[in-house]
Amino acid sequence: MLYSKTSQEEWMSFKDNELLEVIQQDNDMTSILKLSYNHLPPNLKRCFAYSSLFPKGYKIEIKDLIRQWVAQGFIEVSNGRKSLEDTGKDYFNELCWRFFYANSSDECNINDIVCMHDVMCEFVRKVAGNKLYVRGNPNNDYVVSEQTLHISFDYGIQSWQDVLSKLCKAKGLRTILLLFRPYEKMNKIDKAILDELFSSFPRLRVLDLHFSQISVVPKSIKKLRHLRYLDLSENDMELIPHSIIELQNLQTLNLTECYELKELPRDIDNLVNLRHLTFEPCMEVTPTSEGMEKLTCLQTISLFVFDCKKTNKLWELNDLSYLTGELKIIGLEKLRSSPSEITLINLKDKKGWQGLNLEWKLGKDEYEGEADETIMEGLEPHPNVESLSINGYTGGALPNWVFNSLMKLTEIEIENCPRVQHLPQFNQLQDLRALHLVGLRSLEFIDKSDPYSSSVFFPSLKFLRLEDMPNLEGWWELGESKVVARETSGKAKWLPPTFPQVNFLRIYGCPKLSSMPKLASIGADVILHDIGVQMVSTIGPVSSFMFLSMHGMTNLKYLWEEFQQDLVSSSTSTMSSPISLRYLTISGCPYLMSLPEWIGVLTSLETLHIKECPKLKSLPEGMQQLKSLKELHIEDCPELEDRCKQGGEDWPNISHVPNFTYKNASDIDTPQSSSGFSHHPFSIVRISVI
Repeated sequence: MLYSKTSQEEWMSFKDNELLEVIQQDNDMTSILKLSYNHLPPNLKRCFAYSSLFPKGYKIEIKDLIRQWVAQGFIEVSNGRKSLEDTGKDYFNELCWRFFYANSSDECNINDIVCMHDVMCEFVRKVAGNKLYVRGNPNNDYVVSEQTLHISFDYGIQSWQDVLSKLCKAKGLRTILLLFRPYEKMNKIDKAILDELFSSFPRLRVLDLHFSQISVVPKSIKKLRHLRYLDLSENDMELIPHSIIELQNLQTLNLTECYELKELPRDIDNLVNLRHLTFEPCMEVTPTSEGMEKLTCLQTISLFVFDCKKTNKLWELNDLSYLTGELKIIGLEKLRSSPSEITLINLKDKKGWQGLNLEWKLGKDEYEGEADETIMEGLEPHPNVESLSINGYTGGALPNWVFNSLMKLTEIEIENCPRVQHLPQFNQLQDLRALHLVGLRSLEFIDKSDPYSSSVFFPSLKFLRLEDMPNLEGWWELGESKVVARETSGKAKWLPPTFPQVNFLRIYGCPKLSSMPKLASIGADVILHDIGVQMVSTIGPVSSFMFLSMHGMTNLKYLWEEFQQDLVSSSTSTMSSPISLRYLTISGCPYLMSLPEWIGVLTSLETLHIKECPKLKSLPEGMQQLKSLKELHIEDCPELEDRCKQGGEDWPNISHVPNFTYKNASDIDTPQSSSGFSHHPFSIVRISVI
């Protein structure tokens, strides 16, 4: 409070007056908080009072809170070059320093979530009053007056007509927030309600209608000419009306998780004051460099696409240094005829881009030149980049900057790069959480270094996907025989590294893969399609998985001995990890003939799917030991159809399962009781997609 007071007189005055008053009130908590509040500058008081709209325990992203402050005009313009958002960040840090917000981090990361302590929530309601700031309640007994400027609802509204009729008194309403909370009933707002809302409150500055099942946004949105912050995220509309471009004051437009949305409005560059534009990058049409030059205030964009085929001005990329978000550069194949042009681009100085997506279009005839390597070398981004995607690159190796410079990478995707034979040592990246390697058809080994050469091995990796790599043989070029030789010779005293944190593993279409690091974490989610059966025990222990799906293992006849030994040892040894496997899927195994009796050791198994195993002849008695099994779904296993009927040979082995279904591909879904087939003929209980 007094850090800005420099004279002794100011400190003594505080001690003899304000502090004395608090002491005389027995250090009452409200008096102490009021003392701190009274010493806030007026602009910070407004920012703090705005938080009275949020209920106890409500969590909001710091960046959204700051953007709403900016929209309300609470942020004073700095004399320097600091943006309104940066000044807002200073405000937030000041309020945290005074303990008005509970921020777990010492540094303010605008993507962090923040909330207020319950005591502070009660205090802010007192200082904000109930005239300017109103919070609705399900009883509909909240009071709205002509003075009301801001209102929030943190519950599912049953009657929007009742709400709008009550709000009609607040002609100068500036804020409507729908604060959806988990497990609350969703709001649902139809076109007619939206039309009335837009027409009734033309002075709105902040409008948050996220997660409200909105399917149509009416053209009348253009009436909100003072609107600066609009959140339509998590809704179902396919289009945003073109009339939205008339909102000349709009600063923030949030369209994230609107998965039905096909494209942004035409002429969106008319929103000349737009500062933050967020949406799902999977839209059919995303913003490109064409026509975006008007958006001089734009700071944040989810995805900005720069098409090299549509411009001869590569240097225009250098003018986007003020943007943050993801940059996608497509049409890079155009530069193969003159790769030296890449020197016109300087991404190393563009610290705002958090994601970089580089894309070459692959033609029918594979390009065999070396230009792509020159182009890639010239596309080195700023070290701040956190996600990197490379698609269609035809070089034989990735440039050194992928590993040497980008130490903040959290996600890497390398896809459809047919000639890549060498990859950098991604295992050294401390923050890497997701790694996708897809369509690297020439790659034989992921890591050609010595597995014993480093003590760091993917310390943060959670998700690993390997797909469509027909020549991939193993993780390390150092074969298993050499590993054993090194261990027996005494040159190594430890086993090859394991994945310490990987919880999600996806391997598709890697038929030659024979060796992988093991998963060390308990409860992993593992999907293995079209690979050798030996890989299951290689990445094990299987007993530690929570979800295991095996598909397309054409050479699988029996569940193999290693699988059995792993599970049996886990079930009998007190030193081993408990069996955590809860979901097991076996599909597309044309030669699988039987399941083993020892399947009964899977005591935690809750769901079992068996699909497209035409030679599977029976279900073992050991299934009677699966006391936790709640769902059993069998599809297209003709040998089991009669055996699994009530009264069939295998019925005693599965009769204890509450939800059992059998389905042939030609069947039609028919309801059936969970107690067998006593009420209906033998048919489908429920279609189970495997």
